[in-house]
Amino acid sequence: MSARPVSCALAGPTHADLLARLHAEIFSEEPWDAAWFAQMLANPAVSGLILSHPAADGDQPAGLALTSAVAEEAEILTIGIMPAARRQGLGAALLEAVIGDAAGRGVTRLHLEVSARNEAAISLYEKAGFARTGLRRKYYRNGADAVMMAHQL
Repeated sequence: MSARPVSCALAGPTHADLLARLHAEIFSEEPWDAAWFAQMLANPAVSGLILSHPAADGDQPAGLALTSAVAEEAEILTIGIMPAARRQGLGAALLEAVIGDAAGRGVTRLHLEVSARNEAAISLYEKAGFARTGLRRKYYRNGADAVMMAHQL
């Protein structure tokens, strides 16, 4: 957990533009647009979080996460921290908030997929209790494999 105080707020369809801007900076190769975020967040099964951290000019959005739940299972659709805010414990704080939000919605199993090339994220997920459950070869457009992971809450 970061030594810096952070906050996580629920995101709704009105946050679609902000989420799209964050996503474009975090995932510049495959950004999702505001229309997609608005459509997803209009679905009651989808939960969005925006992580903010204090800055000289007020709280600044530094990360986002979206999960989709069906019964007791949920998938992390996207999760990420702004490049300039990485390596400060914010990813762990956001992941902790995602797990708490999912548990609060009655989820007992959380799963995700992550690029096999993203060793930092895989390490973060493993430290949070996620285990590898499979591999999807050449899953991403850039040819990277996807590591499938799950966490029993």
